[in-house]
Amino acid sequence: VLRLNLRLPGVQSLKQKRGKIKPLLNQLHKRFNVSAAEVADQDKWQQSTIAISSISNDGKHIEKLFQSIITSFESDRKDIELIHDEIEIIY
Repeated sequence: VLRLNLRLPGVQSLKQKRGKIKPLLNQLHKRFNVSAAEVADQDKWQQSTIAISSISNDGKHIEKLFQSIITSFESDRKDIELIHDEIEIIY
């Protein structure tokens, strides 16, 4: 599981927040073939915590996948600030 704590500068309502988070979740699913959902901070306008999961019999593959998600997120998403990331591999 990869958890991302995000800051959404300039967002002034939950509707605006959904307008940023929902496309992000869809993009993660399409681009990386992972499951993703907002798991915390649903009632905060400028914060979000999303969890991304994937299953494999190779932990190193999952770790590389999650690192590539973090790297692409930091370089591609200038409108959303990555505050913290945490990877948890379950064997």
